[in-house]
Order: sequence, then structure tokens, then C-alpha cells
Amino acid sequence: MRAGADKEPCANGALTGSGDLHRSPVLTVGVGDIDDALRPVRRYGGKVAQPKLPVSGMGWSAYVLDSESNTIGLYQPYASAVGR
Repeated sequence: MRAGADKEPCANGALTGSGDLHRSPVLTVGVGDIDDALRPVRRYGGKVAQPKLPVSGMGWSAYVLDSESNTIGLYQPYASAVGR
């Protein structure tokens, strides 16, 4: 099973080992600006679990915990990161 086409920014079926951030399936949301998406997290009762990190050749990712400690992934493709 694949998570997207080869030329589409996506996981392409890659699996991440379980750990603190991946105790259960993680919903990952595509965002236009990951910095803007991270700003309100604490204000609404969440926390940044993993800050913005580069995804080699593809974009940026980060993980947040919502107010009930559910992990949510954020992903910004490089195409929307031009000039940052």
C-alpha cells in the first residue's frame, strides 16, 4: 500500500517506529506555513512536541500535542516555503 504517488510530496508508505510521538496513528496536516501553524499551539492548551525540522528534499515537519496529549503532525512542502 502506498501513501501517495512517487512525484507527490507524501510518505510513500514509509513507516515510523513507535515512540513517544507515535504511540498511535498520527494524523498529519498539510499547512502553507508551518511557523504560523505552530504559533497558536500553546495558546489553545497544546504543546510543541517536536519543533520544525527539515524533511530532506521535501519540506518541513513538526509535531504538536493537543490539550488531550494526542499527537498531530504538521507538514509544509518546500514549494510553499520558498524564500524562508
